[in-house]
Amino acid sequence: MKEINYPVIMIYGSDGVVLGIARSLGVKNIPVKLINWYKHTPANYSKYVEPIIFTDPDENEEKFIQSLISYGKSMCKEYGRKLLLLPSADNALLIMANNYKELIKYYIILGDPTEKEGIEHYMRKDNFFEMVKKVDLPTPLTIPCLNDNDIDYAIKNTPYPCVVKPIIKDLNFSFFKRYNAKAIECDSPESLHSTLTELLKEGYEVLVQEKIPGNYGVNTLDFFSNRNGDIIAAYAAYQSRQDRPQYGTCTIMESKWIPEIFEYGKKIIKNLNYWGMGTLEYKKDPRDGKFKFIELNVRPVLSIYKVTGGGVNIPFIGYQDIYGKTNQENVITPSIETDGLRWISLLDDFIVVMKSNYGFFTRIKMFMSSLHGKRVYNIFSLNDPVPSIVHLLLLLRTQR
Repeated sequence: MKEINYPVIMIYGSDGVVLGIARSLGVKNIPVKLINWYKHTPANYSKYVEPIIFTDPDENEEKFIQSLISYGKSMCKEYGRKLLLLPSADNALLIMANNYKELIKYYIILGDPTEKEGIEHYMRKDNFFEMVKKVDLPTPLTIPCLNDNDIDYAIKNTPYPCVVKPIIKDLNFSFFKRYNAKAIECDSPESLHSTLTELLKEGYEVLVQEKIPGNYGVNTLDFFSNRNGDIIAAYAAYQSRQDRPQYGTCTIMESKWIPEIFEYGKKIIKNLNYWGMGTLEYKKDPRDGKFKFIELNVRPVLSIYKVTGGGVNIPFIGYQDIYGKTNQENVITPSIETDGLRWISLLDDFIVVMKSNYGFFTRIKMFMSSLHGKRVYNIFSLNDPVPSIVHLLLLLRTQR
């Protein structure tokens, strides 16, 4: 009997994530069906992607959800089982979290293997840091502020400078739109008091967190964990360039395997009982030399394709686990030989370098130096070239 390659359903949000997943699965002949509300995004033109056009959820979320449910029903009928539904960005993840009880009837949604806890449980930063504290792993001092009663405690016990960030994002990304940042930095009790007062008044639940010195140095551990919460594939890297010094989006990631972080990560995910793909973020504290965990993303991240470029095809390994095909050969972590592989968001990185304060020729040298050695790209691929052509055409059109 011929083995069935069940398609993976993705909700649009990030071209880079969609392409990273689709190319990783496509080389294994796993099709990806992309639910999108735009007809002309780069990901739609990948040879590994079949676009399915729905109503824009920003215009009519109820209609979008009903279409998603109907599509899930039809896929269940066609394949005789539920199929995997993956988010490609936070907006898609929030849509899935807000409609979890209905969607879980017709889709496989990663997170809780028992399906009792929704995705929101794993998205909430306070839950993550509470668990890390219980297993006694290094993390910056973190205090949740859910209401006005928490303000005085946070002010008295937080070292300065500190950062304030929402415990969970909303579908409109209101925090980022209002403050143009993922977090707000406070350097005194007075500034923290005014920031917390304002945010709580506006209805945000937030975390106050000790700031680890240094603008850069965020490291990641991409992984897939099975239904028992055991990590069966992992890949580590660090941000070597990003679009802003503080709390920016990476434009270059470089692989670097650190066994200590892998051991920490296994302990965290096991205790969370998390099933699925995700990324742990951590930073080395120069004050004590310890790696400290700062966040868990429970979805594929922008630079996901670096793992496949480095020889650890986490999307495919996860796919095998989900459909019961995992064996010992699938339990993979990279060796030291993968260190130094670069994932590059090419056009974004060029813009970041050209906006820097260095001299013109220094900037050109900086950009060109990143193009040496083994590398993969966010959009560009010789094996799947059309998305990069569309990406460039769309960029040129917006510059008119």
